[in-house]
Amino acid sequence: MILAWKHPNVYIDTSARPAIRWPESFLEFVRGWGQDKVLWATDYPLISFKRCLEDVDELGLEIEVKRKLVRENTMRVFGIQMA
Repeated sequence: MILAWKHPNVYIDTSARPAIRWPESFLEFVRGWGQDKVLWATDYPLISFKRCLEDVDELGLEIEVKRKLVRENTMRVFGIQMA
């Protein structure tokens, strides 16, 4: 996490680990100063998109943090414009 915080072009993705298994230290990072540095990812097809989103919902993140996590950070990093 420290490398993502230190370097503007380094990000963390959440693939290979469902949100219900994220360690508390990572949740603190997502909720706090790392909320712009995490790109949500899934392990589809092993875990469905629906279940992955349900797991994120269960974290109780503020809506702004959740939007960054599941959408806005990825759009910004990859230069995706809203239509």
